[in-house]
Amino acid sequence: MAWKVPVLALAATLLAGCSTVSPVCSVPTASGPQAANLVIYRPGAMVGVLYATPMSIDHCRINDLDDDAYVVYRLPPGMHRIAAEKRALELGSGAQVEALFEAGKTYYLRQHINLVAGLAIVDRERALSEMPRLEGLFDEN
Repeated sequence: MAWKVPVLALAATLLAGCSTVSPVCSVPTASGPQAANLVIYRPGAMVGVLYATPMSIDHCRINDLDDDAYVVYRLPPGMHRIAAEKRALELGSGAQVEALFEAGKTYYLRQHINLVAGLAIVDRERALSEMPRLEGLFDEN
């Protein structure tokens, strides 16, 4: 009977490691020419291949981003915070980009994992060279 308490405590600790900082909520969206197109991509790499990174936009949890994957959002123009978050018990830190997104433009955010998560706005050419299947997601602007 005494062994159950440590086992339950260990299970609760491990499950807490799956939680992130941001809550799941609705990310603001836009459509048409008033939208800022956002492509968050993670090129394939050996480091972190088994780890899906929790992502958030404006402190709202969105999808986890797997290795060699991308997500697309259409945001209203303005300041937005995009973050690659760490899990509750993880060492290191997450990464974030806070930037002004303009209507009608497409932005590519590259997420990567070395020893810690990284997130950076890159140009279209770099994004397409690292992940060619991003070609044609949006009209050029």
